[in-house]
Amino acid sequence: MIEVLKGGIMASIQDGGRPGYRSQGIPAGGAMDPLALAVANLLLKKPADAPAIEITFGQTQLRFKKAGWVALTGADLGASFNGEPITPGWRFKVEPGQILHFRQPKHGFRAYLALSGEIAAPKVLGSASVDLGSGFNKPLATGEELDWQPAGDFNGPLYVRVPETGRLRVLPGPEFQTFDKLAQGIFWHTDWKITADANRMGYRLAGPSLHRLVGDELPSHGVVPGTVQVPANGQPIILGVDAQATGGYPVFGVIVASDLWQMGQLGPGRQISFIPTTQDEARQAWQQHCDYLKHVEQYVAAN
Repeated sequence: MIEVLKGGIMASIQDGGRPGYRSQGIPAGGAMDPLALAVANLLLKKPADAPAIEITFGQTQLRFKKAGWVALTGADLGASFNGEPITPGWRFKVEPGQILHFRQPKHGFRAYLALSGEIAAPKVLGSASVDLGSGFNKPLATGEELDWQPAGDFNGPLYVRVPETGRLRVLPGPEFQTFDKLAQGIFWHTDWKITADANRMGYRLAGPSLHRLVGDELPSHGVVPGTVQVPANGQPIILGVDAQATGGYPVFGVIVASDLWQMGQLGPGRQISFIPTTQDEARQAWQQHCDYLKHVEQYVAAN
């Protein structure tokens, strides 16, 4: 068992989500940083999309009541384990009574705690992920206990380095050409600020207004996480993993799949920038993403 001494801002069970249901209006959801989720699970030789605990911003405390192995990745939320500071990227063993305490972000925004063995969490449409908008499951609450059944053993602690966040590569969207050249240039050369209106459903950005050449209304159309929409006020919105399945705002572009994990590490007040990319570059980036995870898997297997 794991006792939640303090639930914090938003700590929840997240996994690979619910892909395949967008046609029914159900977002895929899952981890906001799927790369960190994958590395945490791979450190414990588990499937990359297995359930783990996503800790947002910090202010969370967990007490372990059983011995077992865990892995911590993602943001540096000022975590301490049994009173000693611990940085993300480590696999380590816990003993009964020991406490993992997250304070506040030093770098990044979301941390991931994978657990060896199994977490007993209810599944909806094959996923244990919490999705508040859809009403699927609930965040961790102070005082509750997670039913954790540890399994397996390892040679010892192990560290894996996760890539740093950077500029986000964006493919032009279907309405890209309906924005004037000035707006296109502004988008690529602006350091956009993430406003306080930011959560797992999406991020509203603040910066120069993007002007569209035409003012026609668009019919509602399908959208995916990473879609960059521009409403009438000219301020972009980036859709997150829990975003709706359809939208009617013009689509300026879409963040490439290999860079989507970075959104999970960006919070209100942070600045982000974008660079244009091509389909071929996006495919190459995805291959590099997959190669990195394969390398991590092989490294863990050898240690």
